[in-house]
Amino acid sequence: MDPAIDGSSPSFTEFTLAEIIDMEKLYKEYGDQSLRKDFYQTVACSFSCSVNRKGKSSVTGKQVERWFQ
Repeated sequence: MDPAIDGSSPSFTEFTLAEIIDMEKLYKEYGDQSLRKDFYQTVACSFSCSVNRKGKSSVTGKQVERWFQ
């Protein structure tokens, strides 16, 4: 079965619209700069602690990093 279908693979659909908008703003601000691991983890933590994520799975730093790639 396709990992994107069975949910075994993290995908961008795991992000809320608000999170995607926030990451787009960060991308415009930082551009193609090499970002550190702690940057991705901080963003993930911020999203995971948000009231908008209540009842949804936590976001990982790796998911955020993949979005920026």
